[in-house]
Amino acid sequence: MKPVISVIIPAYNEAKALPACLKSLQSQLQAPPFEIIVVDNNSSDTTGDIARKHGVIVVDQSVRGVCAARQAGLEIARGEIIVSSDADCTYPANWLHEINQAFVSQPDLQLLLGNYRFTDAPPWANILLKWYEWLCLQVFYAFNRTMYASAANLAFRRSSFDAYDTKLTQGGDELYVLQHCKQSGRVHYRFTNPVLTCGRRMHQGFIKTFFHDFMRSYLLNYIVTRRTGRNLAGSYVPLRSKLEARSNPTFAMGVFIATALVISLVLLLVSIQALMLVSRIEYSPLLSSGLLALSMGLLAYAVFSPHSQLAGPQPFRVRTKRRVVALTFDDGPNGQFSLDIASYIESYGGHATFFSVGHNVAKQPDITRQLYERGHLIGNHSYNHTFGDYFKRGWIANIIKTNGVIAEACGEAPRFVRLPWLFRTPWLLTPLYKLGLQPVAGTFMHLKEFRQPDGVAMARKFAAKVRPGEIIIMHDGYNAQGGDRRQTVRAVAELCKQLAADGYQFVRVDALL
Repeated sequence: MKPVISVIIPAYNEAKALPACLKSLQSQLQAPPFEIIVVDNNSSDTTGDIARKHGVIVVDQSVRGVCAARQAGLEIARGEIIVSSDADCTYPANWLHEINQAFVSQPDLQLLLGNYRFTDAPPWANILLKWYEWLCLQVFYAFNRTMYASAANLAFRRSSFDAYDTKLTQGGDELYVLQHCKQSGRVHYRFTNPVLTCGRRMHQGFIKTFFHDFMRSYLLNYIVTRRTGRNLAGSYVPLRSKLEARSNPTFAMGVFIATALVISLVLLLVSIQALMLVSRIEYSPLLSSGLLALSMGLLAYAVFSPHSQLAGPQPFRVRTKRRVVALTFDDGPNGQFSLDIASYIESYGGHATFFSVGHNVAKQPDITRQLYERGHLIGNHSYNHTFGDYFKRGWIANIIKTNGVIAEACGEAPRFVRLPWLFRTPWLLTPLYKLGLQPVAGTFMHLKEFRQPDGVAMARKFAAKVRPGEIIIMHDGYNAQGGDRRQTVRAVAELCKQLAADGYQFVRVDALL
């Protein structure tokens, strides 16, 4: 029997996600006859074998690119309705039935646009997505203009679209289809039956996901390629897990600074135009300066704030009802001071996390080893603890070197890292994910050791503000120079006393995350 619907799924190294996708499609209820076409886009894993085991049609396409893959599927498709989907999606049981009903009931319908939801993305991703969908619907009903198309949930009549532009990458299987189908007839949104898709790309953080992936690699690259016929940005870097990302070990800080200035200027210009349109006010240098300062302030928050997640996931607290906290100490090891801090925490049956500077570990491997053998967690805090390292090419070697000296001292390489001053950008964090390191932030307990304040009083005041799941940052050293930390030792003793009396337990970072 000839299928009514052809579902085309491009797949590159999707052996992990593909089984759930195919199972959800093969479990469709009340669907008309349909075929499933999986296009193996030069995968290096078992994607093609898995698809064949599920009894679907498999096409091998050696030319990398989502448009080339979808075109290969389109060329052999037999259905009157072509459904575009993705290998990392799962579909509601009535998904194909509702798509078919829409085309049957609306003979002039050429393109049906659906929506999606992320299954494991940060909260901001679905919130932003819902807001954008709402905005698109308002524009559609008010002006009959379509601003949204997702190749994960899209269907068109075969007669209205004959070929993808294989020079295009991301966007070519959505915006290109939308533009052509609008010329053939009616386009309609259907946001009542969303598909579920993996949010792994969102774990890069808002700044990299929005500005690098969407604005640069998706929208700008699509426009430039359509105009010039040249693909300048290439395809998305394929991500197959939350923490997998492009490694860029030769990152230069100048790139980040230039990007920050460009983003700030764009925000400035957009803000000025918006205010002038809404308020009908004239251009003002004072207004421009204020908006520029606001833009730079937002960027500074993203880069330096211990609680900012805009540049990438870097936990500072875990939501939990258990009365547990993670006490962490930076800049050590620092001789007896580090050991005394550990002893106080151990006296309450707990353990801490020591984010150690590689230079200090190399000088005091025995202290690091003792802390490790006593059950404390050793993390990576760079090798030299100098801000200038961020400006050097190959800065990631600093982190790798620290991993090496810690592994030599303890017999185990660290799995957690805290960058000095909590400085972060998407380009700094993603190489860490590639190395299997989880960046960790926290809440500072500020002790101005060299001004001789009352550390015990500060500890009492701080303890009253602690919440369950908090990651607390203190210091058992001073950069890569050691330092007198007697006040920290006294403050830790008082903090442990206060928190233990309030029912708190002290756990390592890996027990909290």
